[in-house]
Amino acid sequence: MFHSNYIQILLNLKDVSIINFSDSSVTIQLPRKPHLCPCCHHTTNSVHDYRLQKIHHLTYCTQSFSIFISKRRYRCPFCNKRFIENISFFGKYQRMTTSFIKFILSQISFLKSASSIAKDNKLSVSTVLRLIDKISTKTVHLPEIISIDEFKGNAAKEKFQFVINDPIAKKTLDVLPTRRVEYLEHYFLKFSYKDRCKVKYVVMDMNKSFKQVIWNCFPNAKIVVDKFHICRYVQWALENIRKEVQKSFGNDKRKYFKRSRWILLKRNKKLKKEEDRKQLEMMLTVSEKLREAYELKEAFYELMEKEKNKKEAI
Repeated sequence: MFHSNYIQILLNLKDVSIINFSDSSVTIQLPRKPHLCPCCHHTTNSVHDYRLQKIHHLTYCTQSFSIFISKRRYRCPFCNKRFIENISFFGKYQRMTTSFIKFILSQISFLKSASSIAKDNKLSVSTVLRLIDKISTKTVHLPEIISIDEFKGNAAKEKFQFVINDPIAKKTLDVLPTRRVEYLEHYFLKFSYKDRCKVKYVVMDMNKSFKQVIWNCFPNAKIVVDKFHICRYVQWALENIRKEVQKSFGNDKRKYFKRSRWILLKRNKKLKKEEDRKQLEMMLTVSEKLREAYELKEAFYELMEKEKNKKEAI
């Protein structure tokens, strides 16, 4: 009796009886009670037979441990229907308990791969992927402001995936398996016309394909290019000038300019050390074209910080 209660507590399953246990397995059973026939809805307590089924459940054992459930099949005396008893901790045609499924899905938050989760829990990778696919992440309504971007991944054998965010609430609305234009348009057009008309701003990079998707799907939306991508183009322009200038240098000087490029890219006001400022001035005296590019970069950042309106910025 003591062992039975102890195992029941470890399994954390309510109202089950331990009918058999060993060092490597345990067999459980639910208490017998009247059931409604799913066909004619009459009550019956007549057991037709028992079926033993192995299930996946959370255990605290470090060694391999199997759990079996002895399921009753009831028989309705009115319509002769046979049916399995109701089991609260896992659904029909399931071999995993609800708590076990929740635990598997919680592992995703630790950024573990599907193969790693499968290995740790003695499951197949396809089983883990099937559970992940059942998670519903559909967005019911789109906010007035959304941001979109691509990122590199390997979902659905695609090199790039697509993410939709709510920049005001700072949360991810959905992650799509591909960035293909036809897929994105099909996805956004699933939302009602009324919902799509409510979107006022879409924050994105300078991707022409994404721009076309927004124009086709959101009639009232204005496209806003985010600051990060604009600044990145400015830095790339400065880097191209640096590379062009240093081509005429000798090997040692060219390597010095390459290693010290962070001084050109860093904001002037953030250069606190005197020797860094001297190094910057030395680099700029080498080329008037490089100096002009650097000054334009600094002027651009100052413009971005002052939050001027469109007319003042022009």
